Amino acid sequence: MGAVPYRKASVVSSHFRKRRVLSLLADITTVVSQPLRESITGLISGTVVKFGLINTLMTWTAAQKYCREYHSDLASVRNMTENQKIQQLVPARNQVWIGLYRDAWKWSDGRNFSLSYWNSIEPNHGQHGENCVSAAFNAEGKWEDWTCDLKKAFICYSYSGESPSLCY
Repeated sequence: MGAVPYRKASVVSSHFRKRRVLSLLADITTVVSQPLRESITGLISGTVVKFGLINTLMTWTAAQKYCREYHSDLASVRNMTENQKIQQLVPARNQVWIGLYRDAWKWSDGRNFSLSYWNSIEPNHGQHGENCVSAAFNAEGKWEDWTCDLKKAFICYSYSGESPSLCY
């Protein structure tokens, strides 16, 4: 007769453990996503788009995934006005990922690459597979190609009609 209560206790205990684990996983998800929510430090409206600086360091690919999930995409810079607006978001001497990458140089959102604002020795097509682009604000926001696995802050954009889900 002592075995029956033990089984019930075990089943009940197992049920509570599963609920506790699920609760902990939910807490972990909240904690992991919270720094990203707090990392948006600026939002500048362009003529059609809004740019947001994400201060969390990520690889270019991870930054692209984040921007596509929570905004529209990594920033595509269509004109000098937009480049200057992005420059207003980024602290001096910092570099941030933008949406330009080497596949015959195109923007992450599929737009054709027309504006060019390369730093004086760029793109140098690096001998190390430099296929992703950052805007270097130690060089007036001029662009440099880098290996995509480096971790940098980045700029996302959203269309002005959308409300960026993480901006407040």
